[in-house]
Amino acid sequence: MKHSAEIDYQYEQKKKLSELVGAHYGRLIGSTARFNQRMWNLYDHHDKGWTEVKGSYSNTGYYFRSFVFRFLELISVLRAVERASIHLDTRVAKPEDFNFINYVLAMSWIMTDIDLFKDVRDEDRRDFDHFYSDNLRSYSDIVCENGEMPTFEGFDRFIDDDSAILRVLDFFNGLRRDEARDRWDRLVCLHLIQIAFLNSFGAPRYRTSQNDIKRVISQFAKDETRVSLHSRIVSYDLDKDQGMKDLAKAFSQTRAPHKS
Repeated sequence: MKHSAEIDYQYEQKKKLSELVGAHYGRLIGSTARFNQRMWNLYDHHDKGWTEVKGSYSNTGYYFRSFVFRFLELISVLRAVERASIHLDTRVAKPEDFNFINYVLAMSWIMTDIDLFKDVRDEDRRDFDHFYSDNLRSYSDIVCENGEMPTFEGFDRFIDDDSAILRVLDFFNGLRRDEARDRWDRLVCLHLIQIAFLNSFGAPRYRTSQNDIKRVISQFAKDETRVSLHSRIVSYDLDKDQGMKDLAKAFSQTRAPHKS
């Protein structure tokens, strides 16, 4: 009876995890792919000042608004998966479902872990170039309506100087590679984890070649960040995932990033 109960338990947990992944699979692929496209665009145009807010957030253009929208769209899906999986036992998950959940956790972790950077000053630990995890969840909850992101037009009401997501707006304001901050490298880290995820779970049109992965790695402003992320990949419990294996291989074949 004990053995039978254990089998039933594992079956139910696997079934619930598979249903969870199925319910959020399309949304996460879509939001990740859209943010992936924006990051490629940022590498080519970061020096044109399109993220620079001069005077007031209410006067920002499409590029800045859509950047924040795509970021929070992604965070909202990560938040939904985390919330749905909190009471499930991932130890008995099928390998692909286990990897899916771990990618969700890795993408959230990238935006919140202060120790990703070794040279962070004490004053920068105060939610400066990263987000406190509870705050990041709350920003997602603020903009979502019944758990769903509003349309881009509906999201417009959050882009002003008194916004409840002002911290997110500040994070993207003036973002560029040649600045003495860590936020650029943090987004490059997020982009690389997204690429590994899309290479494992996305359709062929969403996949990134090894050469292009190396191009993203070369975008790091600080070599220390490249080394730090490379060393931390093993902590994601994704060592058997092909997308993460390809990322690790690209890291090992990439030299230190060029200096601006």
